[in-house]
Amino acid sequence: MLIQQALFITMLFLNSIQSLFNDDNKSGFLDFLNTTGVSFNRIVFARYLTGVSLCLISSIFSFLVNLIIYVFYKNLPLKSYLFIGLLTLCISLMYMLILIPFIYLFNQNGLTIAVILIILIAFILSKVNHSALKISNFFINLLT
Repeated sequence: MLIQQALFITMLFLNSIQSLFNDDNKSGFLDFLNTTGVSFNRIVFARYLTGVSLCLISSIFSFLVNLIIYVFYKNLPLKSYLFIGLLTLCISLMYMLILIPFIYLFNQNGLTIAVILIILIAFILSKVNHSALKISNFFINLLT
């Protein structure tokens, strides 16, 4: 339950930035940047820096919410809450690193294509050599 809540908060933050990237072509922002002399590499770096910063901020916010839950309920050890925060950060970073190129390659359909690709990769990994079982055992061993 906590992992779903943490991921929901993080993905809510990340999907809110998607419209910023989508509107770059519509608003003429990229054309404006071409007139300023800013290199394309710096623009891409700034986009990734924004995405990673948002991942960090949303993961910290999500961790603080989980910490408040820990203070009041203490139904899991603190190590589990730290692990959930770290897992949320890793998933959000992977999502953002996939999302940005897909948004620029496929415009508004980029998010849909990226999500379908992520689901497809997860499905394929779950069918290969019992990898889902191995991954879940790895996480269980970390928590114990």
